Amino acid sequence: MQATKALVMVLACATSVQPALAAGLEGVWRTEHGESHITIEACPSGYCGKVVYLAEPFDETGLFKADRHNPDPKLRGRPLLGLTIVHGMKAAERPGHWKGQIYNPEDGDTYTATIDLDRDRLVVEGCVAYVICGSQTWTRLR
Repeated sequence: MQATKALVMVLACATSVQPALAAGLEGVWRTEHGESHITIEACPSGYCGKVVYLAEPFDETGLFKADRHNPDPKLRGRPLLGLTIVHGMKAAERPGHWKGQIYNPEDGDTYTATIDLDRDRLVVEGCVAYVICGSQTWTRLR
C-alpha cells in the first residue's frame, strides 16, 4: 500500500513538471544579438513564435523588411514583422525540452529545431539533417 502511494506521488509530481515548464515557454524573447523579439505562445500545432519587434525594421529602400528569401515567390512580399518563425514546438523526452521547426528569413529555409528552457533563457537550435546545427540563446523580456 505504501509503495502504491509513493508511486502515485512520484507520477503526480512528474506530470506536474511539464505543464509548469510549458507555461514558462510562453512570453516575449529577445534573440541573441537583439535584432528581434519573438513572442512564443500556444498554437493548435504546439507552440509557435512570431516576430514582434525588429531593431532595424526597414530595408535599404525605406520599406518594411519583407520575407524576400522565401522559396515561394508569392510569399516574398510578406512583412517580417508579424511573421511566424517558430512552428509546432511540442514537449519532447525531458522536461524543459521541445522539438519542432524554425524558419530562418535570412536564408528562406525551415530547419528541424529544438528549444531548451533554462529559467529565463532559451537555447534555440536549428539543424539540417540533424548534422549541421546552429544555436542561439534567447533571453526572456516578459
